[in-house]
Amino acid sequence: MDNQSYAGWSNYPTWAFNLHYGHHTEWLEDIIRGCSDKEELALALKDALAYDLENSVKASGLFYDFLMYAIDQIDFNELAEVYWDDLAETISSD
Repeated sequence: MDNQSYAGWSNYPTWAFNLHYGHHTEWLEDIIRGCSDKEELALALKDALAYDLENSVKASGLFYDFLMYAIDQIDFNELAEVYWDDLAETISSD
């Protein structure tokens, strides 16, 4: 599989992240509250995924290499742009 756009997202790994995490509004709002801008949100999303994986997936060898490759392909800036625009306004009006 190449890294061309997928279902409106920049690539499959980015789409998959959104599929599995994008509907967790409370989780996303908590992360956004701790960020001052979209760039910080992108880093926070990557850190949150790393934390989840560290605590749930015991991978090594080839499986680990494939997993890390896929994670490196996630466009966290694109996700942050979408989530910030969708949720930051809601959070600021609370």
